[in-house]
Amino acid sequence: MLRAVQSALTLCAALVFGPCALARAQSLAFYYARDVPAELLAAYDQVVVEPAHVPDVATLSESRASLVAYFSLGELAGAELARAQPQWMLGENASWSSRIMDLTHPGYRSFTLQRFEALWQAGYRGFFLDTLDSYELAVSGAAERASQLAALCELMRALSERHPDARLIVNRGFAALPSVARYVHALVAESLFDRWDAARGEYQRVPEQDRAWLLGQLRAAQARYGLKVIVVDYRPSSEREQARETARKIAALGFTPWVSNGSLSEIGVGALEIMPRRVLILNDAPHPEARPGPARWLAPVLEHLGYIPEYRSLTSPLPEGSLRGRYAGVISVLARAQAPGAYERWLLEQVRSGGRVALFGALGFAADGVGARELGIVPVSARLPFEVAPRPVAITARDSSIGFEAEPELHPFEGTAVYLRARTHARHLELRLRHGEVASAIATTDWGGIALSHVFAARGLHGERAWVLDPFAFLRSALALPELPAPDLTTESGGRVALFAIELRGAAEHARLRGRPRVSQVLQQLLAAQPWPHALALPADATPADRAILEQLLELPGCYAAELAPGETGLRGLRHSLTWLAPLSASASQPIAFPIAPDVSYLDGSAEAYPLQRVLETYALTDTPRRLAPIALHYHAFAASSPGG
Repeated sequence: MLRAVQSALTLCAALVFGPCALARAQSLAFYYARDVPAELLAAYDQVVVEPAHVPDVATLSESRASLVAYFSLGELAGAELARAQPQWMLGENASWSSRIMDLTHPGYRSFTLQRFEALWQAGYRGFFLDTLDSYELAVSGAAERASQLAALCELMRALSERHPDARLIVNRGFAALPSVARYVHALVAESLFDRWDAARGEYQRVPEQDRAWLLGQLRAAQARYGLKVIVVDYRPSSEREQARETARKIAALGFTPWVSNGSLSEIGVGALEIMPRRVLILNDAPHPEARPGPARWLAPVLEHLGYIPEYRSLTSPLPEGSLRGRYAGVISVLARAQAPGAYERWLLEQVRSGGRVALFGALGFAADGVGARELGIVPVSARLPFEVAPRPVAITARDSSIGFEAEPELHPFEGTAVYLRARTHARHLELRLRHGEVASAIATTDWGGIALSHVFAARGLHGERAWVLDPFAFLRSALALPELPAPDLTTESGGRVALFAIELRGAAEHARLRGRPRVSQVLQQLLAAQPWPHALALPADATPADRAILEQLLELPGCYAAELAPGETGLRGLRHSLTWLAPLSASASQPIAFPIAPDVSYLDGSAEAYPLQRVLETYALTDTPRRLAPIALHYHAFAASSPGG
């Protein structure tokens, strides 16, 4: 059962839809940024990557997708250009900061074959051959064109003959197809409806005349050579719905679509569209997943909504490029007013690309800076033309999302008080501060939301907190989380999932029961009477007697050996805030921990006669009004040694 649940959490990192009604076997994606997303590798059959970012294919050998290496034949740039000889160059392509290469030069031909062989040795078996037509930009005479075309065809023949199993995918190169089609597995063409103009740095619609010409070339290639056709079009990150429409139009023509941003650095829309299930949680402390606090308290909320929290400390580098398509949103939970590094610039990049951001705690950037102004945030002091006599803090506006577990306390604004001047969808909680300023404590906007102050209220004597804000409603609105089928690890066929684990510490001892039986005998009777799956684990200091008992119990139906991490949920009795609920997993890459705390956490410091019965309170509080966790009973063998266990 545990293995099945863990697999479900991994596979549900994304939902995959096929809006273009194409067979899965036809799926092809392009991704040129670093850190190729696992969701892309799981959903698509082939992914074209920049080999400099994946130098060793073996590192992704467990992925479903086959990696295809981007391979420029007609131009060189960057590190590869630095290795080239000046006499191999025909001209310059200023739009891409590259040089157009002389395909007829023996030195360049040898250099190209060496590059190809290096990628083959690195594990690549698929190659996307680009810039096949670039020589057209550097030569003028018919004889020169014919010479370059003949050299191109000969070079492609040499690549195929060197490794006949290589899968060659070509970008255009229509003039070469009559000679090389037998070596080609698929044909790619860019910009049928929407294009990226690298020289101008802008997205453009393709003129009808250009589209008609390209469509004719693609139809001819399909008819004459039976080639599969992939069309790559370009839309800005912020125009996701328009990208979907372009993909649908491409698919309607019988071609495989891929629509992404100009640098092909995000998960686009193709034969399949990935609906991301990960939410990035940023924090300015190291190891935020292990620290009690808002960053951790948000995780069970996201899990209930069907999403996977992924933590990133700002002490580590931020992910590169736009996260659109890779993450459902970003949550920032900061304690310091000024975040380190390039946080502000990175955050604005996500917003500009259409990503959603929810800010908890401090902004992480100056409230009177450029970034704040772009987000419609101003410090409240800038709104006061004069001072007024101090008065008590008061609530000027609130809605139904406030008062979830506790009422807001009327204390000063936590941190720098700000006001959302524009771009606001809902003002969930506004305060009038001591000098009459109106501050936005909690609000949602067209880019996400803020929950900067009065999000929690004090509960208890040791710094415990309870939610003032309804986190479920806020996150769904701020991150614009769509209504999609949600993976549920708590329920199967309507019934609550139950998981059981026993650590066999004390199993060889005598129980404090009538007749003084061994604890192992009591366990054997219990497990035989209730043959549900049980995970059995030995203590770290296991004795030979413990090992013998394990072997004996493993013969019972449903018992199996497994090492399990106990949870840390303290939700019970007076601790009935969701801030006491532990997440199912610290991150998508870590094993699932039991969401209910181990038996010893119910014993520590308790003077009750039957403290373990409080686990029933935990089960009740995690079942209604929302089922937030499966039943997970994690106990030691010695719990069966007395009536209290």
